[in-house]
Amino acid sequence: MATPILFAHEIAAYNDEELDRYLEENKREYHGELVEDGGRPWYPIHLLEEVSRHPDKHREMLRYWQGGMMADPDQWTVFGGQLLRWRQFRAWQTRRREEFEGRIAEYTRWARRFLQNRHSYLTPIEFAFEEDPKRQDQLTTWIEYLAYECNFCTKRFEWHRRRQRWYNAQWERLVDSGVLRPQETEEFICNPDSSFQRTSERIHAEKAVESARLGTPSVPHHSHRAQQRSAVAQSKLDSFVQSFESIKRRNDIISEFLQTTRSYREAKRNEERHGILLQWVKVQVSMIEVELAQSKAAEGNSDARRGESQGIKRVRADEDTEGHGNKRRKHDDEARAAPCSGGQTLKHGHPPPHNIVKPPTKYEELTVTVDGVHIYNFAKSAWEQNLLCCQRKG
Repeated sequence: MATPILFAHEIAAYNDEELDRYLEENKREYHGELVEDGGRPWYPIHLLEEVSRHPDKHREMLRYWQGGMMADPDQWTVFGGQLLRWRQFRAWQTRRREEFEGRIAEYTRWARRFLQNRHSYLTPIEFAFEEDPKRQDQLTTWIEYLAYECNFCTKRFEWHRRRQRWYNAQWERLVDSGVLRPQETEEFICNPDSSFQRTSERIHAEKAVESARLGTPSVPHHSHRAQQRSAVAQSKLDSFVQSFESIKRRNDIISEFLQTTRSYREAKRNEERHGILLQWVKVQVSMIEVELAQSKAAEGNSDARRGESQGIKRVRADEDTEGHGNKRRKHDDEARAAPCSGGQTLKHGHPPPHNIVKPPTKYEELTVTVDGVHIYNFAKSAWEQNLLCCQRKG
């Protein structure tokens, strides 16, 4: 069973343990499934508790989700809505591949032209869709998701642009009727609060008429004073009736305008609201591009470090080999030249112990930079350099 959606005033009745359990269910059921299927959360999961308790402090972040026709102003549970839209996108992916069966390259070209020509969006890469969506990388999938949301917006909402002239004529007709007050702009008239205000005015005027009617005698009086009172009451009733009819006529004209243009205004409003979602998706595409670049850079640095480490090992091995060779040659030369205690020379390769000169064990470390990469090397010790110099002089 799906986790129910709670609003802020309902959450206030939860104790900490109940709220923690509810948030965990919401996180597991919606956020987890969304991320597992390749979606990205509207806001980080660690903000879930904060946003659920204080959605009023995050209105800008939640503007898209709180802007729906039936949305509660305290709406904060976005992961369920995201998961629903992501599943709709996945179904659209399947349908599009059925439509372009065997022509996936044509579908790719359509998406590229559609995003650029209809929505002025240049994709960050030369993407290519896969026949199997599961084989696509994350960046390509999110470019396709952007195409889905743009296509949804175009088909559902953009039709109102073709009716702009018609709508302007309807507004001019309302203005020419003379029922609008000086402060009543188009935005004010279309605001639901003004509708409540007009309804309240009509109810108040209707009650005033009923009250005045009760105060007007239905039987004529013959006395002069009674006739005067009756005339005053009738005049008051006539005034209230006239006011009521004026208010009713005004409300009827405005209501007719609102009813006639309702679908147009809803489409325009939904397109503006959907623009928030489209901008968010574009930001996600840019973020994925950056994340992929950082990942590649990290892999490159890792490869460079591995190569550097291997280079150091090779250099050390070469130095060790060269050092051992030089030592052995010197060792042999000294063995042949050195006389022993009886005027004899020791056998080849075995110099007397008091003639052995031990080379230093610590080598001088040098750093060389090649194409911006530091490569560590070890120079020959001063002892080996001096030895070679002496041998050349000899």
